[in-house]
Amino acid sequence: FFHPQAAIRDSVASRGLGDVYKRQTLSSIQVGSSERQNRFLPEGDAKVQYQHAFGYLRKRQFQKAELALKEFLNANPDDPLVPNALYWLGETYYTQGKYEDAAEIFISGYEQHSGSSKTPDNLLKLGLSLLKLDRRGDACLAFAQLLSEFPNGTQNLIRRASSESKRLGCAT
Repeated sequence: FFHPQAAIRDSVASRGLGDVYKRQTLSSIQVGSSERQNRFLPEGDAKVQYQHAFGYLRKRQFQKAELALKEFLNANPDDPLVPNALYWLGETYYTQGKYEDAAEIFISGYEQHSGSSKTPDNLLKLGLSLLKLDRRGDACLAFAQLLSEFPNGTQNLIRRASSESKRLGCAT
């Protein structure tokens, strides 16, 4: 079975950006001092903290959302909301133009949480991030994997991946 994430990593590594795509573990996402004044999340359970972090996204405060989501991931590494938080962390990077960081998070979300409802979204955003990095071939691999693994995904997701694949002239 073909694994595009390995092909993407191999392709990127051969171009000198391999470190960017190394599998990121949640413990490596650091926010800084754990002192209370540097926290972005309130006390409370994981759901309350996730909703607070997501609130920054709704307000389009992407840097605060990034820090709050990192804090959430550090504080709640085994919570069922981790796949969602990881995806939205990737979105904060993407929105801020940090495409290498976004690609790293999206591929980590895809690999580490393959059973999540966010898995197809991770593949789409991985492809879009790679496209922003001028990695057309790698983007094509991500879109092909999405279309192969999730042919019954949401219409918008499938339409976007198909559209990007056609626009790029990806092999089918």
